[in-house]
Amino acid sequence: MELSKEELLKLKNLVKEKTGINIDDSKLFKIYKIKFEKLLNEKGYSSVENFLKDLENNSSLLSRLIETVTVNETYFFRENYQFETLVKTILPDLVKEKKEIKILCAPCSSGEEVYSIAIYLLEEKDLIDKADFILVGIDIDKTVIEKAKSGIFNKRSVQKLPFQLLEKYFDKVSNERYQIKDFIRKSVTFETANILKKEDLEKLGKFDVIFSRNLLIYFDEKTREKALMNFYSLLHEGGYLFLGHAEKIPPTLSSIFKREKLGESFVYRKVSTN
Repeated sequence: MELSKEELLKLKNLVKEKTGINIDDSKLFKIYKIKFEKLLNEKGYSSVENFLKDLENNSSLLSRLIETVTVNETYFFRENYQFETLVKTILPDLVKEKKEIKILCAPCSSGEEVYSIAIYLLEEKDLIDKADFILVGIDIDKTVIEKAKSGIFNKRSVQKLPFQLLEKYFDKVSNERYQIKDFIRKSVTFETANILKKEDLEKLGKFDVIFSRNLLIYFDEKTREKALMNFYSLLHEGGYLFLGHAEKIPPTLSSIFKREKLGESFVYRKVSTN
């Protein structure tokens, strides 16, 4: 079926409501038109109305829609200078203050970021001997969460890993696929959650560090501020927030997030409002 302008706008509004992602109209009528038509044809729908109606009570169909619009482009050690800042600058101070340190990746996609942090920690023996580290990854897309839990990655995902680390922390399951070792998989947690829903986040507890890289660029200003306020609530006092290199805290929130240059990274710290 071919979608009309009105039908595309209905789908755009639904995506915004469910995920917070604001699809630009220029992309909507070109890139996403093709994606949405492919999805509806794949599922056998002849009308958008029936598709929207079924979405209300079909979580797997909603997951498929989310999978269609979210970008899960990631790989191990992406922008690894931030991981260097984490283990060389931030964590050495934190382990002096507490025995349990929680780190959140939101969104975590298929798990490469969470596992990258785990590998960095494992390579820093002085750190892991001084505290318990709890690594959590959340994503709105159930499909990528299941992939993250499996710990199986293609050759492209691991291409930036030094060979010795690939040998040390992965098992080769085929010519093109690698599985991260069981002891690492069992040491991290992955959950399906929407960062715009407080009820999803409250069950996670508080964190010392949050990585949220290349998510805010998909939100409009209002949704961006809502997501950042939720991160603020999730962080312990003085906690650290890592964003993507092209992302910044808006001026309206500069009083509660202090920008600092640590190592090679710009990091935002939670400022108490009391």
